[in-house]
Parts: sequence; structure tokens; C-alpha cells
Amino acid sequence: MSVKLNLFNDIKTAIEATSADRVLLFNNQFENETRELVHPYKTVLIEFRSVPWTTTKQRTPKGLENGDVMKSQKSGETIIALHIGYNTGKEATNSFEELDTYLQEIYFAVQDLQGEYYQPLKRIMEIHDTNHDRLIVWQMEFSTMLEEVGTTDTSLEEKTATLELDTDLDIDNDVIRTGDGV
Repeated sequence: MSVKLNLFNDIKTAIEATSADRVLLFNNQFENETRELVHPYKTVLIEFRSVPWTTTKQRTPKGLENGDVMKSQKSGETIIALHIGYNTGKEATNSFEELDTYLQEIYFAVQDLQGEYYQPLKRIMEIHDTNHDRLIVWQMEFSTMLEEVGTTDTSLEEKTATLELDTDLDIDNDVIRTGDGV
């Protein structure tokens, strides 16, 4: 399992422990859905905004099979954005107190979350997306660093196959057969 999938699952599990109704991978759902009211009361969409990979290491640690190589690659500052949708079913301008309580719940669920191959998530920015009618969308960005680790087998042998045709090709077209069509 990749470090990105581990991180996604950990964030999703942490948010599902809150009052969120739905947690999904971000695919610009709030902009692309024809009606904003199709979203449940509280939706969180997880976006991998940027994952800049940097150094790669390769080593053969003790205990691995002959030919196995451990590879790892670290990321630079990785940005994870949470698109938090809050649908009150009424005019959005009247419910900031309710929204703020929900935002705090999401923040405390995700802040400092860490795993074996990613550093603690730290909130770095919030953005209020005001391009909606009855749906309030708030973006919360977190920063972390990732390390992708895996083992590959380098002892695999390369095999060459030879193709033998049992029939002769009979090409009637003189231009195709000779290549003199120019």
C-alpha cells in the first residue's frame, strides 16, 4: 500500500469519527454537480494538492532475500486540502456559528495526525469559497512530508523470445513489397 493511500485512509478514518456525513477523494464535486443540494449536510473531500517528490534511495538491508532491494523516496512539502461542504438547507449567511463549530471539529481530528511514513499534519491555510448559494464550502490546507518505501526483486532474469513464422508472406502490391512508392 502506498504512503498516499495510507495517508488518505488515516485522514478519512479521523474525519469519519466526527459528525461528517460523507468523506471522499476530491474531484471538484462542489463545482461540477448540477445541484448543490445533492450533498449531505456535512461533506469533506480530500485533495492531494501537491506532492513534490525529491530524493530516491536504494539499499539492500540485512534479512532480505537475494536480489531484493529496498527503495525509498521522500517528498518535499506535501499539501493536503480538505474541501469542507456545509449544507444547512437555508441561506448560508445565517449559519457561521454552526459552521465554525464543525470546522473546529474537523481541524482537531486532522491536526498532528501522523503515520509511519508521513510526518504530523499541520494546518497552514484556510480559504472561504464564496461561489455557492446554499452550500458553504471552506478549504483547510495541511502540510506534511511523505516517504514512499517498498521492496523490489532485482534478481529477475530477462528472457528473449524468438518469433518464427511457418508461412511465407506473399505481397501482391509492388510498392509495398519493394518500398519504391516514393
